[in-house]
This record gives sequence, structure tokens and C-alpha cells, in this order.
Amino acid sequence: MNILVACEESQRVCIAFREKGHRTFSCDVIECKRVERLNLYDAMAQAKSDAKQDKIPVVMHRKDKCDWLVTLSLEDFIEIYKKSDYCEGGDAV
Repeated sequence: MNILVACEESQRVCIAFREKGHRTFSCDVIECKRVERLNLYDAMAQAKSDAKQDKIPVVMHRKDKCDWLVTLSLEDFIEIYKKSDYCEGGDAV
């Protein structure tokens, strides 16, 4: 199973899941915004500047009465996708 672990600097949760045979991805910085008007590029820049090296910055955002959305760079999405069960062979995108 693929598991995304958020906001966990110690890596204890990731390590525990890996020891059980799961693939885990660490997303140390999640920028969360609940506003009617959002500049996604500014929010992503903030997430990137707060992210530690080798961590995937993510922005979670929503408007009132709307579903939550998740934004991350295409490069990071492809990295996660290639390691997932959805990508047969691991390299085709």
C-alpha cells in the first residue's frame, strides 16, 4: 500500500509503515488555506520556503461550501505517481 505521511519530522511513522512492507511518502510541509480568494503561486512559494530539503511542499485549500483541493508541483506528482500502484512499470508517465 502507498501511504502519504504529512507533517512528521521524526520519520517514525514512515519507518513503521516501511517495516510493514508499505511504500511511504513524506510530505513535511502542508500549507493549509481556507479563503475565498487564494493566490496559489504565493501559497506554494510559502510551502516551498518552509519545506525542508527533500520534502514535498503541498498546498491544501478550499472555499466555503466547496471540496478541499490539493496542489503540488507536477514534478512532485510524477515522482509520487511513478512509485504508486497506478503506474505499471514505474517509469511510464
